[in-house]
Amino acid sequence: MVRRGAPSGWGRPRSEDTGVKVPTGTHLLRHYQAIVDSSDDAIVSKTLDGIVTSWNAAAERMFGWLASEMIGQPMTLVFPPDRLGEETDILRRISAGERVDHFETVRLHRSGREVHVSVTISPIRDETGRVIGASKIARDIEDRVQAQRTIWLQAHYDALTQLPNRRRLETDMLQALCDAVQRRRQAALLFIDLDHFKEVNDSLGHAAGDELLVETAQRIRETLRTGDVVARMGGDEFVVLLPGVANAAEAEGVAGRINNRLRAPYQVQGGPAFVSASIGLAVHPDDGASPEELMAHADMAMYEAKRLGRDQARRFDDSIGQTSRRRARLLNDLHRALQQGEMFLVYQPIVALHNGRLSKLEALLRWNHPELGPVGPDEFIALAEQSGRIIALGDWVFQQAAAQLQRWSKPGTALPQVCINVSALQLRDPERPVSRWPAALAARGLPPAALMLEITESVMAARDPGIEATLACLHSAGLEVAIDDFGTGFSSLAYLDQLQVKALKIDRSFTERLAPGNRTLALCDAITAMAHRLGLVVVAEGVETAEQQTLLRGIGCDFAQGYLFSRPAPPGTTPPTLA
Repeated sequence: MVRRGAPSGWGRPRSEDTGVKVPTGTHLLRHYQAIVDSSDDAIVSKTLDGIVTSWNAAAERMFGWLASEMIGQPMTLVFPPDRLGEETDILRRISAGERVDHFETVRLHRSGREVHVSVTISPIRDETGRVIGASKIARDIEDRVQAQRTIWLQAHYDALTQLPNRRRLETDMLQALCDAVQRRRQAALLFIDLDHFKEVNDSLGHAAGDELLVETAQRIRETLRTGDVVARMGGDEFVVLLPGVANAAEAEGVAGRINNRLRAPYQVQGGPAFVSASIGLAVHPDDGASPEELMAHADMAMYEAKRLGRDQARRFDDSIGQTSRRRARLLNDLHRALQQGEMFLVYQPIVALHNGRLSKLEALLRWNHPELGPVGPDEFIALAEQSGRIIALGDWVFQQAAAQLQRWSKPGTALPQVCINVSALQLRDPERPVSRWPAALAARGLPPAALMLEITESVMAARDPGIEATLACLHSAGLEVAIDDFGTGFSSLAYLDQLQVKALKIDRSFTERLAPGNRTLALCDAITAMAHRLGLVVVAEGVETAEQQTLLRGIGCDFAQGYLFSRPAPPGTTPPTLA
C-alpha cells in the first residue's frame, strides 16, 4: 500500500501526562494519517538522502505528482534547477538535528509551472532520538505572491501601455546619471506631450484615445536605441531616458526621429487619427545635475515647444529658465499668503452613487495671488511641500474646515463629513500639530468623525515610524483616514488593514479611461471588490460624464465626485443637504 500519511518515528503520546486518553499503536497511526490526509498543506517526509517516503493528498494537488509516483524518488524532482542548492543545505541542517523554520521559495508543478510555497522542515527521529529523516510542511502562497506581483506591477508600470511609470523611471534615471558620471558620458531626457490628443478623445471617444496611446508607446519604443528607456507619466505624456549620449546633437537626433514617427497617421477604431508631439530636451549635466532638475527643465522645454507651435523639439535654455524664476517668486510669496488673506477654501461635493445625493465634501485650498492672479494648487502645493510651508498651510486648512463645520452645525441637522488632504510632512513633523486636531474638534462641539484625512499612497509606502505613530494616534481618537489617488502608487494590502483605513479614492486617471468592457473598468471593479472585502468604502474622483457614473454604480462603487455633480465652490451659509 502506498503511504500518504504520517512518517514513522513520531514520539508516542503519554496519556498519563495529561490525563486524557489518546490513541495508541495502530489506532495512533491511523489517527495521524487521517490528520495528514485531510490537511490543506502538503505534508511530505523524506530520508536524509532526500528520497521521498510519504506524500499526502495535498502534495498531490499542489505539485501534480501522485504519491505512487513520488515515493522512492528524490525530492529534487520538484525543485527548479536554480534552487537545487536549497536541498543540500536543508539535508545538512536536518542531519544535524536542526529545525528549518519557515521560509518562502519556489517549487515546480508536474506541468512545469512554478509553485510559490512557504515551507517548514523538521527532523524525524527514531525512538532512540537519532535523526532518520525530515518532515516538510508546504503551504501554497501563490495567491499572495500573485497579489504582491500585481501590486508591484501597478506601482511600477502603466496599466494601459505596459511602460514603466514615473516611480520606475525615477529609479532608472538615478542609475543612468550615476553611470554617465562614472563613464564621463552625457545623458539626456526627452519630455513628450502629444499635440491635439484631447481632440481625439473628444471626437472618437476614450477607447480610441487609449488605442492611440498604446500605439504611441509602441512607436516610441521602435524609434529608440538599445538601452534607452521610455516611460508613461500619465495622460498623453511620455518621457524618454537616453542613458548614454556623446553630445546634445545625438539626443536631438533621437527627438527628431520620434517627431517624424509620431506625426504619421494612426488607425484607431477603424478610422484615421492624427497627432504630433511637443518634445522638451534636457542634457545632463549641462541642463540639470539631478534627476529632479533634469525632469523639470525637460518639462519646461516641452511647454516652450508647445508655445512655439507644437510638433517640434526644444532644448532647455536660459530663456526657458524664466519659468523657474516664477517658481522662486511664488515660493517667496507663499510665506505671506496666509497672513495677507490670499488663501481660501472651496468645497466639492461627494455624492452617494446609489441615490446621487450629497454625502461628503472635500475641502480644497486655493490661492489668489494679488499680482499673478489665481495660482493652481498643482503649482503651489508642490512648492509648499518643498519649502516645508505645507505644515502651516495644512493646519490652517484644518482650522478653516472645522470652523466651517461649526458654522453649519445646528441642532437636529446632520453635517456632511469634510475631507481634507494631509501631507506626509504634516504627519512626520515632530511637533505633530495634527495630533491636536481631535481636541480642537471637540472644543468646537464636533465629533472626530466629522473630518476624514486623505493621504496619498506614497505616505503608506514610506513606512515611516513617525507617520505610523501619528496615524495611530488620530485613529484612536476617532478620525477616519482615506487613501487618495489609489492605484497611482504603491500600497500593501496588509498595511491598509494595519492603518485602519476607512476609504479608498480611485484616481481620476482611471475614471477618465472608463468604458464598457475595457481593462480600466475591470481594474476599478477589482479595486472596489478588494476594498469591500476589507470593509472599506470606495470613492471615484474626476467623474465628468453620466456614462462614468453608470459604470461606477454598476461595479458597486460607493461614492463619486467630479464636475458631473459640481465644481468646487465657496461654502454657503446654510449646511448642505445630506443623502
